[in-house]
Amino acid sequence: MNISGVAFSILIAQANVAAAQISYFQWFCGALGPGNCAWLLSVGIAVFLGACFVVVKSRHPSVIASYLVLLPLPMIVGVWRVLAGQISSLSVLSLSPAAVANLSGCNIAAGVAAGLLPLFVALMVTFPSYLVLAAGLMFRTAKAGKGSR
Repeated sequence: MNISGVAFSILIAQANVAAAQISYFQWFCGALGPGNCAWLLSVGIAVFLGACFVVVKSRHPSVIASYLVLLPLPMIVGVWRVLAGQISSLSVLSLSPAAVANLSGCNIAAGVAAGLLPLFVALMVTFPSYLVLAAGLMFRTAKAGKGSR
């Protein structure tokens, strides 16, 4: 979900009115949006399943190491979504000076926090894949080292 003018207004309203009425999880899901959830989770799950497959089926550490090229894919999607959201938010603010006059520091902080959520979720989704690849690479490298002596 790109944070458009409407979404930014909703975030401002949430920060002002409903800050005490909704839980952190509800705010997290609402600010992230279904589009970001679908993108990030599907890319993260695909990379994780691929990492598990490569670690289980590969006999050579070089194959596992080459899969590390795909590891930052969820991070790339997260950064792309963050940049798209921040660009749309700032363009809305630049086009409506009256809206800027009504903003407080809390409102701006809520918008920035919501804009950084895709990157945070991408980090959380990438971490298990990294652990699987690192453990598999260490195990296969140690196993290959024993066999060559």
